[in-house]
Amino acid sequence: MGRVRKSLSHFVQRNREGTLDLVLGGGLISLVVGAVGMALSFLSHIVLSRVLGSSEYGLYAIILGWVMILVVPAKFGVDHTVLRFASVYVEKRNMDGLRLLKAYVVRFWLMSSASVVIALLVLVVLAPFIIGIAPVDVIWTGLLIAALAGLGIFSSFYRAIRKVFLSQFYVQILHTAILVAILVVALALKIQLTAEDAVMLTSVSALCAFGVLLLGLRRLFVSDGSETTIWPIEEQKRWFGLSWPTFVTAVSQQIMNWGNIIILGWLASTAEAG
Repeated sequence: MGRVRKSLSHFVQRNREGTLDLVLGGGLISLVVGAVGMALSFLSHIVLSRVLGSSEYGLYAIILGWVMILVVPAKFGVDHTVLRFASVYVEKRNMDGLRLLKAYVVRFWLMSSASVVIALLVLVVLAPFIIGIAPVDVIWTGLLIAALAGLGIFSSFYRAIRKVFLSQFYVQILHTAILVAILVVALALKIQLTAEDAVMLTSVSALCAFGVLLLGLRRLFVSDGSETTIWPIEEQKRWFGLSWPTFVTAVSQQIMNWGNIIILGWLASTAEAG
């Protein structure tokens, strides 16, 4: 009995140490990636302000504010659903559940992104003064919304399998690094860009980062030919039940983050907003 108790105590202590290492290591990685991401974001806005000028940069900032708000309904809290349930499926080696969750997430992301883009197009046609873009520019703005939503949702799969660095790399570093590289080239060549051009370039950088992320996730969902095709209704209710509360919270947070720039664009000029 003493040996069993000692062995169990050793097992618990080892798990505690492993969990502690995971928490401390993950926290350090998150801190470093977050700091690098913030530095790149700051650099991108400095270069953008130089390339665009105050007025065009102000318009870009207003459009970006709307994009960041509209990304929230495009994600609809599904990123939190992935983090909650994918980690459980991975821990239990339930690959069927993981694949079904992935299929559910893909469908939800496509439908929510399409709905947001359609709503954006209607808003731009009926009240163009609210956002300040032309209907033709909705294409790139919509692609940016969908790409950022996809980055947020699918990067949660990396977090679920404890790949802390990769879960933040594509969103905070790669996307912004691609944009900075493009802007530096434009600045070196003295190319004059407009706010619409900047939105297009931001969309391209986000789509590139999203594409690389999906390629990296491909191995996680490799089929062995034995998975089920039955969609569990009760499980889907659980997935959706976790999504909408986090959606409400995220909307409120993004409105507080970007609402001041949008309101300033309504009350003053785009140059002052910039």
